[in-house]
Amino acid sequence: MGRDFELCNFTLQFLRGRWFMMFASYLIMAGAGATYLFGVYSKTIKSTLGYDQTTLNLLSTFKDLGANVGVLSGLLAEVTPT
Repeated sequence: MGRDFELCNFTLQFLRGRWFMMFASYLIMAGAGATYLFGVYSKTIKSTLGYDQTTLNLLSTFKDLGANVGVLSGLLAEVTPT
């Protein structure tokens, strides 16, 4: 009983601690910044796969659409059982 209580206290302290919060904020920033990097690697996609600007625009549109629909499907998955 005492060991379980200590483990629970340690877990709560860890999750509320400043280092975990810093780590979590870096993960959020890394995930959120990935959507803005398309302009950086779009030239590489264009040259490597031989896409023209129209195809690249279509790819970018579906990338943005997938990011937005992914939020809705993630929220739906949290509420409903699988």
